[in-house]
Amino acid sequence: MLHDVNPTDLAPQPPVLSRKRAPNGTAALLTALSLLILLPFVKGAHRVLITEVMSANQRTVVDEDRQASDWIELLNAGSQPVQLAGWKLTADPKQAKTWTFPELAVKPGEHILVFASGKNRAVAGKELHTDFKLDADGEYLALLGPDGKTVVQEFKPRLPAMRSDVSYGIPLSMETSRILDADSPKQIRVPWAEMGEAWRQPTIPMEGWFSAKGGIGFDSGTNFARFLGTDSAAMMKGRSPGLLVRAPFLVKPAEVDRMVLRMFYDDGFVAWINGREVARRNAPAQLVWNSPAPGPRESATAVTWKESFESAEPDFVLANGDASARARVAVAAPDTNRFLRLVNGRVPEQINSVSFPQALPAAPKSLKVEFDYRVKGGSGSPTDLYLVLIPVKDFDVRGPGADVQVFRGGADLELRKGLAVRLSTQPSRKQVEATIHWDGAQMGRFTSDESSLIWRFYHRAFLTVDFTEEGAVVALNVKTDSRGGTGKEAVVLQRTLIQGAQPYPARLQIAARTTSSLTTVDLDEMQASWVPAAGSLAEDFDLTPFVSDLKPGTNLLSIFALNRSSDDGDFLVLPELYGYAARLQTSSPRFFAPASPLSANQEGGLEAPYP
Repeated sequence: MLHDVNPTDLAPQPPVLSRKRAPNGTAALLTALSLLILLPFVKGAHRVLITEVMSANQRTVVDEDRQASDWIELLNAGSQPVQLAGWKLTADPKQAKTWTFPELAVKPGEHILVFASGKNRAVAGKELHTDFKLDADGEYLALLGPDGKTVVQEFKPRLPAMRSDVSYGIPLSMETSRILDADSPKQIRVPWAEMGEAWRQPTIPMEGWFSAKGGIGFDSGTNFARFLGTDSAAMMKGRSPGLLVRAPFLVKPAEVDRMVLRMFYDDGFVAWINGREVARRNAPAQLVWNSPAPGPRESATAVTWKESFESAEPDFVLANGDASARARVAVAAPDTNRFLRLVNGRVPEQINSVSFPQALPAAPKSLKVEFDYRVKGGSGSPTDLYLVLIPVKDFDVRGPGADVQVFRGGADLELRKGLAVRLSTQPSRKQVEATIHWDGAQMGRFTSDESSLIWRFYHRAFLTVDFTEEGAVVALNVKTDSRGGTGKEAVVLQRTLIQGAQPYPARLQIAARTTSSLTTVDLDEMQASWVPAAGSLAEDFDLTPFVSDLKPGTNLLSIFALNRSSDDGDFLVLPELYGYAARLQTSSPRFFAPASPLSANQEGGLEAPYP
């Protein structure tokens, strides 16, 4: 039985295509290419703005000297790259004393961070520091253009007073519009010969086409019934495996920054906007008038990602419970590879986490996560490792995830959303304990006395989650001393049913908590496989690269929809188009706690008009 969300029930998540630049040495929280929500673009403009300021930094981020310097965040909100060489920052209302940027090319949508530390460092490719500091009680701040005179932006007469680790900045709002609705009128016809390319153009009048609404197709059972608005069986069955669809839509291109095509289809298709191909699935490379789909729509396949912490542009986000004990990617003898030192052992109690972006845009049917971990040092006190499937509806598709403080309670996990497994190494007891949590409630506790689990070598953990009608079945196995070859296969958590736990769109966050100094926790060679529910009809396609093809007024989405044969018993094509417009609310600055350096400030925050 096929199953899916109803069309129009929920707009797809906007694609995340932003760039961020973390200064060299900045806390690892800022080194990931991540964004909580969509960045704005101002078409045709070279627009650089100060979007967030913190003048009382205590632990939000540290600089390369491991000092919690105050900071200023800038964003290129334009559609073109900007070279900041010669641009200036100043805290002098008379603008007599200024600090000048070195050569620094900032791409559209890219954030940069400048520390207001007084250290005066302006070397290209290095961490940036102004020659002035910020007063937490509030003072003037301005961004000047390359001529040193043009005021691009200023906080006048002064920034407001700020509390510790609370930032002040410009919020971003995001507007979602349904450009093409499921019930939007369409034109359809069966091709009887080569049609050329004219039918894909919005300005060409078409004759011999039939009107249609909603989903188009037919079904020998009831699987597609709720999607169908137009029955095409008489046109296609026994006659043709293909159907041409024209769906005109109105749009103002200046109001669309991002665009997503959501397709409900069976078995394949090719889509164009204003004559340019934008998406295809299960279609032959050379498309002719009577082409069928090469086969039935593929069954759901796993989405797999790997993270070995070797890349210069990592796709993960680190969050630190203490600025003096931050997580970092490291290399240490005798290892020759890089690994993530999630906990560095410099403070008695330490909590850090690493979060990964959403890999599968839908709820998974099952998933498997495996990784190497190592716990070293300490005085025999417990060390907790948390594996959490954080729901994207609460924690977005990217970003730092749940606040690390929710992991402070050990087995008393304060996270109220999602499924979590805690793996606790307890050397003094010579055992390992596992607990399962669902929406904040502890659902089970298990222990293993396998002595090799507390060896201070790398072990490889295997977490599996299978969602069933009754709930989630969770299992955790560990291969001890996975790199030395002397360990064993240990079952830490046997397959356990969590009644009522239903699948949800999620991503992975791993947190570590230590309770004694000198304890370190390392992660390496991560891999995850997410399997979507079989038979899903909807698929989202990011069409942002094709926004430039939109024209004011009428545009056309054209589709060549394919069945696997003219005799097949079911067929479906139903397109929807979504547009996203992001806007900086420059007239409505806010206080933000927590702050979001090198990320867009989410709409909300505490209102704070200019003083």
